[in-house]
Amino acid sequence: MTGVTKINRNRGVGRVAREAIRAGMTNAEALEHVHETFPSARTTMACIQWYRHDLRSKGERVLSARGVRAVRDAAAAAAIKLDQDAA
Repeated sequence: MTGVTKINRNRGVGRVAREAIRAGMTNAEALEHVHETFPSARTTMACIQWYRHDLRSKGERVLSARGVRAVRDAAAAAAIKLDQDAA
């Protein structure tokens, strides 16, 4: 080779964003994760929203960002209730 490094095409911004969404991250968390992985990426919140929409339109069962927050809030409320009941 002539000093050119091969780019790993298997793990781009889109793949990282989709993995973050599948892992249950909100759009803001997924965007932060993309920027941590690719510091020079120009990914925006609209991009993350599009990736979430694309997954859902292809039949994947991912929660909306609002749904992710609702599940987390419900889990936190249940944990608080358990703590109160135990006391």
